[in-house]
Amino acid sequence: MHSILFKIGSVAIYSYGLMVAIAFLISIYLASRSIVGAGNDEKIMDIGLVLLILGIVGARLLYVLTEIEYYRANLLEIVMIWKGGLIFYGGFITAFVCGWVFLKRHKMPVLKTCDHLIPYLALGQAIGRIGCFLNGCCFGKPTNLPWGMIFPVGSIAGGAYPGIHIHPTQLYSVYTNFLIFAILLLFKNWKKFDGQILYLYLILYSVSRFFIEFLRADNPQILLGLTISQVICVVLFLTGVVVYIRGFFSFIWRKG
Repeated sequence: MHSILFKIGSVAIYSYGLMVAIAFLISIYLASRSIVGAGNDEKIMDIGLVLLILGIVGARLLYVLTEIEYYRANLLEIVMIWKGGLIFYGGFITAFVCGWVFLKRHKMPVLKTCDHLIPYLALGQAIGRIGCFLNGCCFGKPTNLPWGMIFPVGSIAGGAYPGIHIHPTQLYSVYTNFLIFAILLLFKNWKKFDGQILYLYLILYSVSRFFIEFLRADNPQILLGLTISQVICVVLFLTGVVVYIRGFFSFIWRKG
């Protein structure tokens, strides 16, 4: 609930940007250790930096497109990402496609590498959502539930619902992403085929995000009462289920 944590002279340190930076540093450090254990760590810092930059660009672009009327009148604000305004799926899809090309170019095993990296994406999301909570973006709808929260009027959520209890959807995302992170780490010990952890992530995250979206108040509905994130959730969930089943039966076939 503090969009600006502190100032160094005239420079403001925004909670959202700081938490995104912390999320990246922790996630890339742990991911690099995972890759080292697999004997394939030469390019991990390179790919981490590339995917961070491209992911932020993709996430910001999708957000701007959903709020295009506002940004047409406020062009300079398009680059002010430290104040919030990213849609995860825009970043995920952009980073995934570019990461796939990067891995292919450097002759790294794509699915195997993704299985090592993807749990730490979930961890990074959990930490990054703390920044959303502090910033007051990605906020929920009004609620009478006992854990409903009132955000300060100066925050984005507080400006939309002054003095009203709303769902702390940012914290819902923090908890679910930490849970997904734990599940993915557990399944790494039982992994049967390359891509299994990646596919499981697509399934778990799509389900959690789909239902949390119903409680959010900041994303417009675009199709059949669904937000753009929910539409993408449906596509990625179905994709994840299909490729997971295919990978599982391929494993059974090879073992047989």
